[in-house]
Amino acid sequence: PSLPGRLVQALARRAAPAPPPAPPAAERARLARALAPLLDPARAPGARAVCLAFTAPGCRLCRRLRGPLADFRAREADWLEVVEVDVSCPGWLPEVVHYDVRDVPCFVLLRGAGARAAARSPPPRSLALCLRSLQALGQCRPPPPRGAAP
Repeated sequence: PSLPGRLVQALARRAAPAPPPAPPAAERARLARALAPLLDPARAPGARAVCLAFTAPGCRLCRRLRGPLADFRAREADWLEVVEVDVSCPGWLPEVVHYDVRDVPCFVLLRGAGARAAARSPPPRSLALCLRSLQALGQCRPPPPRGAAP
């Protein structure tokens, strides 16, 4: 075949791009369960806080943070629910827009009635800055309730 014919054949053989992935149902359900108490004014004062960890699969810094983020999730599990949000999934677009996420990784701490954003990480510049952001979020732990044993 001629050059244009070979080009057409090559383009025809090329696989159609895969549709963008939907948010994992488990993560979406986890977010809904975590936010429910925050959205109920009667339950909000004692509700666990939620940390939205906005990441992207193609982000090298995000991949390097997987281990430290898992450690952070385990260490702070008694008061904080960490939900990973993949910004490349169109299903997470409402959260990305609502919290004005422009860079990844980005961490947003939600707590209080109405699931207000109580803290947010600065634009990522390095792994060290991201690790300091996680450490700072860990220091946002609410004080123990009055009368609770130390």
